[in-house]
Amino acid sequence: MGENGYNTRSFLRTIYNSKFYEKFLNNEPEVLLVEYPSIRVTRAQYDSSTKSLLINFNTEKSMILSTIFQIKYPNSLFSISNITRDNYSDGFTVNQISKGIIEIQYTYNTIDKQETEFNILFH
Repeated sequence: MGENGYNTRSFLRTIYNSKFYEKFLNNEPEVLLVEYPSIRVTRAQYDSSTKSLLINFNTEKSMILSTIFQIKYPNSLFSISNITRDNYSDGFTVNQISKGIIEIQYTYNTIDKQETEFNILFH
């Protein structure tokens, strides 16, 4: 097939081996968007036994005081029951963007603290 055909097959094989399709089979929530490039998702883990999505964010620049991110979830299977940030239920706002997508905006309380953790519970 030539070099280009080989690269295409190799590329497709790599995608298939990454088991991307399991995301669609598992019906697990996922982080869709983080507003600023200097905000990184350092951990995103879904626990199916507790129906809990844990997300850790980190910013490398202390001047970033707020950001927005979106969560996509299978709304036919789940509803959101509770959202906490660093074990508190305040310090952020939640907007329903569409069925199955929420947007969360939050601010950092201090410039020194550059990490935050969200825990989203579904039922």
